Amino acid sequence: MIDLHIHTNCSDGDYSPKEILNRVVEAGCNFFSVADHDNMDANEIILGELKKRKSGVKFMTGVEMSSALEDKFLHLLCYNFDNKNEPMRKMMLKATKFRKERVISLFAHLEKKHNIIIPFYDREEILKKGIAGKPHIAKAAIKRGLTTLSEIDFVKKMLRVEDKESIIDARDVITFAHEAGAFVSYAHPILTQDNYGLDYEQLGAYTKKLKDLGVAAIEVFHSLHNEEQVEKYGAMAQRYGLKITCGSDFHSDKGDRKIGRVTKYGFVAGEKDIKL
Repeated sequence: MIDLHIHTNCSDGDYSPKEILNRVVEAGCNFFSVADHDNMDANEIILGELKKRKSGVKFMTGVEMSSALEDKFLHLLCYNFDNKNEPMRKMMLKATKFRKERVISLFAHLEKKHNIIIPFYDREEILKKGIAGKPHIAKAAIKRGLTTLSEIDFVKKMLRVEDKESIIDARDVITFAHEAGAFVSYAHPILTQDNYGLDYEQLGAYTKKLKDLGVAAIEVFHSLHNEEQVEKYGAMAQRYGLKITCGSDFHSDKGDRKIGRVTKYGFVAGEKDIKL
């Protein structure tokens, strides 16, 4: 069983890297990757744990980079790099700077658009995080009783702001990743379709542009993808000569995403399904 898209509390997941490793073993995964948002810290911890435990579980370094291309937000999964590589470290520093700028603009957006003021103390705590993001703002609003929305709904309804000036261009992400010897996969394409109202032909054209820029794979198997989407994204991968990756995108036990379960229909991707 393979799961190449798992999050830890080094970004917006609920569990530590060590806890995730335990859960991966319990789930029966024999090959996995942690792909935290704009943060590589979990890789080093897991590599150290695997060395100590002498586990037979295979691990591949990973990170999920927030980026934009042609006025569209997307996430790019970078895999199989040296975690101490200087180009990747430089990219993380740049991403951290952009994230903080974006969070500050979101505080202002909430106050101006929704009359919601996140207290100063909470703002400071959020900005201290290396990977400060929308979920942290939502949690603070809920904790202070400033909203009755769930965390997911708060992010969708109150923080739907597209500030492409405070995000790394996809071309730069791909360049940094290639310099580090990594390969890049286009994460959960269903979100691009939903967010921008693209049909399959339009998504295919967008995917082809990513391929031409150096993206090597597409995440065909994902918790958000239904049977039809898995089939069509798989066909898209074949059409453009892209490799296939898979991931649960597990963050916590609150939703229906489970480690090793890579679609809501319960498909589990094995080595026969994945082309790396």
